[in-house]
Amino acid sequence: MPDDQSFFTRWRRAVPGRLNANLAFWDGLDGKTDWPASADGAHPLTALILADYLVVDVTKPYAEHGSFLEIELAARRGEAHQTCGGRAPNDDVMDTIFTLLVNAGNGPVIRDGVDQATRPASRAFPYLASSNPDPPKAPHV
Repeated sequence: MPDDQSFFTRWRRAVPGRLNANLAFWDGLDGKTDWPASADGAHPLTALILADYLVVDVTKPYAEHGSFLEIELAARRGEAHQTCGGRAPNDDVMDTIFTLLVNAGNGPVIRDGVDQATRPASRAFPYLASSNPDPPKAPHV
């Protein structure tokens, strides 16, 4: 059985370096650098991604679209945030993530081609969508 302490030690050393390299790759896809690395080579988003949580401000208005990472990015820019933050169930967060990684929001929206669920989540807890009465058939193998 592997030594857990050494596994976590190796993980804590390896992951930031891999994130720095991969985030730099994504940033370069449009041919320019929107996220310059710090003097030690750290990508500006590495710490945010490693923290792995979303900030929510219940004193700000709810936004069905556009609140994902809004608080975190406003803080990076030194500006006041406008929404409650968090992630709304029907928000197109992948377009937000791709745009953030590739151009830091300084260019066109980078789309994944999927703009919404086939059945949007409800706006009432537990936010479930109704089931699909005609689900796709499993492929024959």
